[in-house]
Amino acid sequence: MKIAPKTLFATFTVFFLCSACSTEGKDPVDPRDGAEVTFSTYSYDDETGEEEALFEGKLHYPNDGGRVYGERNEGTQFGMVFPEGTTYSTDSDVLKSPAQVEIPIDDDVSLGGGYYDASSGDDNQDDFDEYFYVNSVDGESIR
Repeated sequence: MKIAPKTLFATFTVFFLCSACSTEGKDPVDPRDGAEVTFSTYSYDDETGEEEALFEGKLHYPNDGGRVYGERNEGTQFGMVFPEGTTYSTDSDVLKSPAQVEIPIDDDVSLGGGYYDASSGDDNQDDFDEYFYVNSVDGESIR
């Protein structure tokens, strides 16, 4: 049986295009580009975000999607703010920092950073009374 070069080329092209559409091995997505999990970010420079406080608890997001928040063991909730460049991986349900440090969702975490009272002026942050700006995980810088 002889296969025509055009048929072989067409078969290879279809196979290649279909394999390129596969979700396996997909890179983390930026949730602000349409994924249902979202989070707040802050821009930083070398002077921003000295570690002044510790957050210990779990990160969550609403079951129907929405903004990531932190909850301490006693139930207190905080808005969480991550460095620009942080992404969300749907494959492993983690946030990935700009330094590629994984921050798990729904697992215990120890985060360094600082608290910010929302009443001090940022109109975009009115979901919580207080926010936590994250800059380390278990003592490791995430920027």
